[in-house]
Amino acid sequence: MPKKNGHRTLIILIIVMVSVFLCSCGIPTFCDLSNISISSTSDISSFNVTGSDSDVSKITAGPGLTLCYYICDETDDYSSINSKMIKEFTSKSSPTLVINSDCSISEIEFSSGKYTDYTLYAFSINGVRPQSPVYNISLSPYVSGTTVSASFTGGSVDKTEKTYTISASSLDYTFSFEESDKTHEFTTDTRIVIFAALTSGAGNFSTPYWSKLVYLGYVDYDDI
Repeated sequence: MPKKNGHRTLIILIIVMVSVFLCSCGIPTFCDLSNISISSTSDISSFNVTGSDSDVSKITAGPGLTLCYYICDETDDYSSINSKMIKEFTSKSSPTLVINSDCSISEIEFSSGKYTDYTLYAFSINGVRPQSPVYNISLSPYVSGTTVSASFTGGSVDKTEKTYTISASSLDYTFSFEESDKTHEFTTDTRIVIFAALTSGAGNFSTPYWSKLVYLGYVDYDDI
């Protein structure tokens, strides 16, 4: 009987200790932006970031939007490459996305097409390279209460300046392609594939959270 009482006392002690720990440290929270999403047209000319989520109230800086791209040959099976790139991004952004000094995020190998490897790059904006968990664009101006609503339109690529420009609320955002990608240069028959991802930014939660990478569309360089 004393043995049973000792066992019960130990269980009670463990429960008390856990309770004290949680009260003093708090339960970690995650701002996963699960009800906020990116939708786009079939090209890179426009996309929307919309949704409503109580987690937005935990954000003190952001949420943010980061745009990424890779380049390939027009004849490549880019839809299959996209699937692999999205999967690779997901693994790279858990728990924290690392953006390298040359803006590269991840690299995949693919058996078909002109190239055998593809690098996903984060765009620079206004000469600033994002460094995780920093994002290109803060979506704070587009947040009202727990709702996010942002429409980006007029997207276009300038092959002379090597930039991608998109507008929102009469404000232009100009993204620069990285010059460091010497393997896949912007030439005739080049296809530029553009993605976007959301990050929860900074706030009352344990770690910045990145959404799934979303395909926005592509542009063929010789059609620009």
